[in-house]
Amino acid sequence: MYKSHFSVLDTSGSQVIRVGESHLPFGQVPLLLHNGEVTLQTSSGKVASIILDTHNFSDNPSTLSPDQVSLTILKSLSAKLTSIQ
Repeated sequence: MYKSHFSVLDTSGSQVIRVGESHLPFGQVPLLLHNGEVTLQTSSGKVASIILDTHNFSDNPSTLSPDQVSLTILKSLSAKLTSIQ
């Protein structure tokens, strides 16, 4: 599943920006997407939920390496920018 952002108001015109990619479990069908949480139907008909990689942030940033902190900040900014446009 790809998360994209469609921007109408951009200096270079309308564009679609790929923000991230999340892999869904095999055999599960997405039913609903809300605030980065995907509700899925399993092959047995039950409902399960996962958080997209673009919305999965660390609860304790002090345990992250500097590279992981930078990546988390970029993911957060991407998610925020897509929610305000």
